[in-house]
Formats: sequence, C-alpha cells, structure tokens
Amino acid sequence: MNKPPEEYIRVPHEKLHDFVSTAGQTVGLPQDKADLLAGKLTGNDLRGVFSHGTQQITTYTRLMRDGQLNSTPQIEVVRETGNSLLVDGDGGLGDFPAHAATLGAIEKAKDQGMAIAMTRNHGHFGAAGLYSRMTLGHDLIAYVTSGHQLQLEPGGS
Repeated sequence: MNKPPEEYIRVPHEKLHDFVSTAGQTVGLPQDKADLLAGKLTGNDLRGVFSHGTQQITTYTRLMRDGQLNSTPQIEVVRETGNSLLVDGDGGLGDFPAHAATLGAIEKAKDQGMAIAMTRNHGHFGAAGLYSRMTLGHDLIAYVTSGHQLQLEPGGS
C-alpha cells in the first residue's frame, strides 16, 4: 500500500508543496489553510505514507469543488474545560479542526498534565500520525483515532 511505484517521476517536495497549495486555493481554500494542508500531505510523502500524501489532493479538491466539503470552514472551539476541548470543523476538511484541536490539547496538557480533544463536523482528517507527532516536541504522547464518515448532514450517525 505504501510502496513507491516501480516507475515514477521524481518531483522536488517544494514544487509538490506549491502545486498542492495552489490546487487547494483554486477550489477556494484560503492560502494559510492550503499551505498547512500542502505541508501535511507532502510531509506524508516524504515519510513514505503515500496513501495519505499528495495523492489525496485530487479527492479533496473534487469534494470542495463539488460542495461536499466547505472550502472556507470557520474552525471553532465549541466547548472546553481546563483539560478538554471540542472543535467544530464547519463541514470542511478534517485536517484543520484536528490541527487546531491538537494545538489546544498540547497547551492544556502542558498546563494540566493531560488533556483530551475531540473534533466533529468535518471530512477526512488525513494520517492520524500527523497529530500524535505534533506532541513529541513538547515531551507529550498522544493517542489519535478517527471514526470518520463523509455524511455531514446534521443528525447523521
């Protein structure tokens, strides 16, 4: 699944990052979100996780273009305590609320010793390992999982 193909064209990751960011912006992602997404996807490619790398931009841009994902989501913390937070993804791609939730959990864990974050109302959030690795530079560990479905209608399971 995550093996490079036998035949391929080598593309410098900086150019691939720029392409992915441009593709995201073309379907309406603001530049900061497009750049964040491009960094995550190219980072996965560089680590050999091709299944969750830049090849995903095709699906993501189609879903945004066709209105199945919100290309301008307003990410919002809708509930929080001293060591927990719930982040709403506003029907957009899951990378953005998951990234925000991880940053929030890191700050809460540094203050409280542990924290939990949960996200809702979004599409695919990419490779779970992205978020667990965000904690390592803070001397924290994380467990990340997803129960994702692309059924964003209110009241859905």
